[in-house]
Amino acid sequence: MSSEPQVRAVRHAADAVEIDLHVSASLDFFPDHFPRLGILPGVVQIDWALSLGRQHLPVDGAFLGLRSIKFVNPILPGADLTLSVSRPARNELAFAYRAGARTFSSGRALFGLRA
Repeated sequence: MSSEPQVRAVRHAADAVEIDLHVSASLDFFPDHFPRLGILPGVVQIDWALSLGRQHLPVDGAFLGLRSIKFVNPILPGADLTLSVSRPARNELAFAYRAGARTFSSGRALFGLRA
């Protein structure tokens, strides 16, 4: 079993990246997250977005928090998605999971110096 999505393609642009993902039905999260209908937990979606975003885009500072988090549609086992991550500011990552015109989730993460 695994806890990571399958990365199928990566497309870079200025201060942005698009990552095509396959969400395998064999991921560790599905058997325990709603046993009769597995869905990808929101905390996993956020973790993937921040981890993959930071791999491809420079962000200054430590993680400080989240803003505007929206889970609009569930991500089911076997889904093929595009994760879009952009850097609207030096200390911010914005992300969205989509398949075509359908959005599954989105949000913003803030980074900086801890007080």
